[in-house]
Amino acid sequence: MEERKTEFTKKYESNNSQGSKSIQESTFSPFPAGATKRKIHKTNLADTKTTIDLVKNSEKDAFYFRTLEKKG
Repeated sequence: MEERKTEFTKKYESNNSQGSKSIQESTFSPFPAGATKRKIHKTNLADTKTTIDLVKNSEKDAFYFRTLEKKG
């Protein structure tokens, strides 16, 4: 198991409404506030099947999925 950093800070430049630049700083955490676990366990990859594989053309709602697939 790999121990992950509990939080990190990112600095970035932003412009205010008057056009002045300032350096902003935000602190992020990869864990929800109050989370007690600090380790992320490795897991298996998710199945790579798509609706093309899962929904057969003979199924009642296949037209819906084929339409979505055509849209990308």
